[in-house]
Amino acid sequence: RKVGPFGITPPNIQFLKGRASSIAQAVRGKDKHFVGALPDMVPYSRLTVKASAEAASPGQNASNLLDPGARSDVGPYYTNKWATSTNGHCWIELTTKSAVALRMYRLKSANDDPGKDPKNWVFVGVDDQGKKTELSRVTNAYWTHRWQWLEHDCKPIPFKKFRLEIFTNHGAQGTQLGQIMLLQGKASE
Repeated sequence: RKVGPFGITPPNIQFLKGRASSIAQAVRGKDKHFVGALPDMVPYSRLTVKASAEAASPGQNASNLLDPGARSDVGPYYTNKWATSTNGHCWIELTTKSAVALRMYRLKSANDDPGKDPKNWVFVGVDDQGKKTELSRVTNAYWTHRWQWLEHDCKPIPFKKFRLEIFTNHGAQGTQLGQIMLLQGKASE
């Protein structure tokens, strides 16, 4: 296995929610970019993304959150991610072409400093008048590996716009994520 410049070996795709999900079992051993086993995923081609802020460094803008391709998180630097210099409140907004009711969303940790991982956030739907409806609230989130997925259930209320409002990270200067995925419909059996 290749090791990145920070001594990090990116793990194969992992979905954690207290225990491995059936989807993780289905894709275990596959390449970390593999998302073909997720038929309920909202296609990235149907999404646009913007963020409250982005780091000035190359490879750290919000569009990387929707990049499942081979260019994402590859050596020698393992830097394609979204990052901002704030460790306080920041947000990521995802807009779909038509309203969807999500059942779950997944967040992928980025390449380096775990102190930059989001810790506390709320995931909301935003209506056409700008009114926010809480779909999920997470406190004390923790990733055990770099490039690891965490999944979170949410209320299945249809919206065209979703916002991940991050309140705090794990104490470092700056907040980061590697990728985001939205899943609609009923849970896979």
